[in-house]
Amino acid sequence: LHSAFPRPIIHRDLNPRNVLLDQDKSAKLSGFHLTVSIPEGELYVDDRVVGTIGYIDPDYVRTETLAENADVYAFGMLFLELLTGVEPLHVLRELPSFAVAVTNKHFTEVVDPVIIRD
Repeated sequence: LHSAFPRPIIHRDLNPRNVLLDQDKSAKLSGFHLTVSIPEGELYVDDRVVGTIGYIDPDYVRTETLAENADVYAFGMLFLELLTGVEPLHVLRELPSFAVAVTNKHFTEVVDPVIIRD
């Protein structure tokens, strides 16, 4: 979305509910009702904060300035949830223990057991 069109399109609501799997288990993005296009020649747009709590970029919340990095943050939170099985609102509580486990190369303590089993 950021580079597929002449003007970047910001999704603003990347979360597990907006990622669908087709019959081949290929991921497809949905939920385009909150998208915003960045004007040509601009890097950001000022706009009210919308999206799903836990996936919204804290800088976007603080400044109400929307840029491509808002989707990058949301994708990171989505990926972290897929990897750990922990929803973003709970990840903040788990970050210190995640950091210790990763630092000590104990990745199995962080990764969702379902992923390890499969």
